[in-house]
Amino acid sequence: MKKVLLSLFFFSSICFAAEEQKEIPLYLMKFVFENKPESINKPGANKNTWLHNAAIHGNKETIKWLLDQTGIDIDEKHPKDDSTALMFASCHGHKDIVELLLTYNANQNIQDNEGNTALTIAIGKNRTRIAHILLEDNNLTLETINARNKYGHTALILASSKGHKDIVKQLLEHHVDPNLQDNERDAALIFASSKGHKEIVELLLANNANPNIKLKNGGTALTFA
Repeated sequence: MKKVLLSLFFFSSICFAAEEQKEIPLYLMKFVFENKPESINKPGANKNTWLHNAAIHGNKETIKWLLDQTGIDIDEKHPKDDSTALMFASCHGHKDIVELLLTYNANQNIQDNEGNTALTIAIGKNRTRIAHILLEDNNLTLETINARNKYGHTALILASSKGHKDIVKQLLEHHVDPNLQDNERDAALIFASSKGHKEIVELLLANNANPNIKLKNGGTALTFA
């Protein structure tokens, strides 16, 4: 269960590193684009594309201009960690940017090099309003909702651990598997039980969560009851 702390630290470290990046002015983008249109998807010195930079800083005007340009790759991945603009916007809590990107068909079924999706990043950073929006996207697949990151954590495991009852309920309405286990064999029910999230425990049990799933040490969710 200690691994969940490492997983959550990862979300924080992404946002912290991104906050150090300076915002690129729109007028400068337009000037460069007029002379070198191929620059629109080219990573800069900090490896961010223009779209990444605008998503990090939540500049809706810039993002709208970029998305209206021919040749823009809305799902361009950061060369260091495979993060997309949607992931950056989700991490930084820019709800209106997330909505705009989804309107332009940004693909949230993409995992970064740690196995995280925009959804798991939003939940890990307590961006519950954004998580709700992502879950309402018709292009979201069940495979993505059940996706594990490098620690084996799913969206349901993260939401259950952090006590986000409404997110847990919405995930269960998408028919997620409540019994998926992480690398330590912990499942959502075990996290909810250990953290004392009684209502989430009840939700999970009502949706076929198995109380007898065993941890590596042989314990079960009942150990924490």
